Amino acid sequence: KDIDSNVLSSLNKRSIVFDGRVIVENNYRTTDPNIYAAGPVAMFSLRFGPSRDFEEFAISEIGKHLAHTVLGFLGVDEFYDPVLHDGQVKEDAPKDDPLGAELGSSKTARGADGSLIQRERPKPLPRYVEPVTKRVLLPGAYIYCITHSVAFPAYAAAEEHYNVMTSQANAAAAHDNNPQTVPPPVCTHLTSSDDQGNTYVRVSVNKSTKIIEAVIYFGDDPTVELSNLRSLVGLPSSVLNLMYNYDQHAAHHKGAKLDILNFLRQPWAYVLFYDKFREMFENVRSKFKDGVADSSYVVERVRQDILEQELLPHNADALSDEQTRLDYHNQLASESGEVRREFELELIRFLHEHKCFLPQRYFLPDISPHVAQPQ
Repeated sequence: KDIDSNVLSSLNKRSIVFDGRVIVENNYRTTDPNIYAAGPVAMFSLRFGPSRDFEEFAISEIGKHLAHTVLGFLGVDEFYDPVLHDGQVKEDAPKDDPLGAELGSSKTARGADGSLIQRERPKPLPRYVEPVTKRVLLPGAYIYCITHSVAFPAYAAAEEHYNVMTSQANAAAAHDNNPQTVPPPVCTHLTSSDDQGNTYVRVSVNKSTKIIEAVIYFGDDPTVELSNLRSLVGLPSSVLNLMYNYDQHAAHHKGAKLDILNFLRQPWAYVLFYDKFREMFENVRSKFKDGVADSSYVVERVRQDILEQELLPHNADALSDEQTRLDYHNQLASESGEVRREFELELIRFLHEHKCFLPQRYFLPDISPHVAQPQ
């Protein structure tokens, strides 16, 4: 990339290391401790090992983290982080070991007195998790907007590789009847458009975790709720019951696709786009993960139980009869029902607490007999 000669001269005068971009530590400091850098002009030092470019993450999250880091250096206790604000490297100390950081190992170095000193692994880089949004205004007043998780670009690259390999495998099979094995794509894509064909929406759901990884919108509607679509990324698709409704709509309308935009504009969905809903949902999910009430835990435990029973020699046919399998299904439904009940109570409690900030479209039953009263 070209860089203005005056800018390069200023960097040299301050002895700031520049290697195509300004080199920064994990706390955004340059070689001048009074100067910080982030964004497209900066990159983390190679001694931390390979790292992705700043522009691959949400710039708002990077800016917030940079501001908190600077406030920590200025002495604001609220933003103090020992990983970022402690451990200044002494000049006679052995250098960090980036290869050890990448491989999970560490090496030794000779100290000034000839003794062996363990090299420290570099401190971890900041971890960015917020969804990334990119929006482009195209000719004809068309809007293209994509919001995706941090991991989604890797999934998209794997899917592109899958499509290429599949076409090659099909060609090979047609040529010598010897098809290649290609790993399947990571995401299921749910697509829809309006009756006029002026809008297109695609929701990408992770096949393994059922988490919404990305949402794409293309259309000419200037009033489209892009912020609402952005808030879906990171939520389980089960919160929307999206995949079920998508399949049911196709089954009952001769294969016609569900209009996802209209589906999300229904009154029941308003609470999903309230900024406090994500915090409530994460708190409830962490609560379930800490206890037995985690539905995924119940599913895995029952599945493992069935597998172990079938592997026992004397129980080879124990689960083959319908009644035994039905008993396991009833057990699973009962324990999963507890998860659903607990979540419903938490959701109704949340709606009660925030009803002043939400449209008055919800009937809220009294749940006080079902929840523990504060002492």
